Amino acid sequence: MLPINVIRQNVQEVKERLAVKNFKTPELVDSVIALDDQRKKLQLEFDTTQASVNSASKEIGGLMAKGEKDAAEAKKKK
Repeated sequence: MLPINVIRQNVQEVKERLAVKNFKTPELVDSVIALDDQRKKLQLEFDTTQASVNSASKEIGGLMAKGEKDAAEAKKKK
């Protein structure tokens, strides 16, 4: 199994080596790279959303500590 970074750095070489092994669909290499791009995009979106949730949770905790329960509840609904 090849790490994705090796495939990315040596696309043509990977395709040539697969051809030597009688691999009949070298276009799958391009599909793997496209799927990895999609995975990276989704991971970035998830990380951004998670950071937002963490920030809101911290704010809610601070509001609850100050006794501002109504403001905290409004933040939770958001």
